[in-house]
Amino acid sequence: MIGFQVIAAISNVRLPRGGAQMVSREIFDYFVSMQARTTSGVRDKMRQGVSSAIGVLSEKESVVAVVTPGMNPSLHVSSNSVKAAVDEVGRRPGVLPPFGPGSMLREWVIGMLNPEPAAIHAVTRRIAFNIQERGLPRPGDPLRAPFHTTFQAQLPHILEGLRRAGGRAVQRINLGTQ
Repeated sequence: MIGFQVIAAISNVRLPRGGAQMVSREIFDYFVSMQARTTSGVRDKMRQGVSSAIGVLSEKESVVAVVTPGMNPSLHVSSNSVKAAVDEVGRRPGVLPPFGPGSMLREWVIGMLNPEPAAIHAVTRRIAFNIQERGLPRPGDPLRAPFHTTFQAQLPHILEGLRRAGGRAVQRINLGTQ
């Protein structure tokens, strides 16, 4: 499984009774609002330049965001798909990927390269052996790293959202509303 997690550690130092729960609730609500933005950001990065020889993102559920409530709410965005792991950290040389009928590599070759039907097996086999020899991405090519780049892009928004959620909680505490 690959992904990232944002945990809001809430300290109840100098907060009146029930204040930590209000802060926790505001942050939880903010994380819930961030679920769709973060998962779509990762999916968009995974779809950009789909030249990974592992296959295309086929299931919407392959990138999941889970918000955990409690005194330290958290947002966990992850995927357990092979494609996500290869996009994030690459594939080391030395392992021959599956390339026979029904493999994701074969489907990628058919969808992206569209070779003659008689040449599908030969083209797929050649690409599989290149992946075995060099790994993915090729030396010198950048990783797409969809989770890392989405987290970096969302970090200013996350920090600002947490600041605003804390501000809303402080206003509620000052007004004495639950």
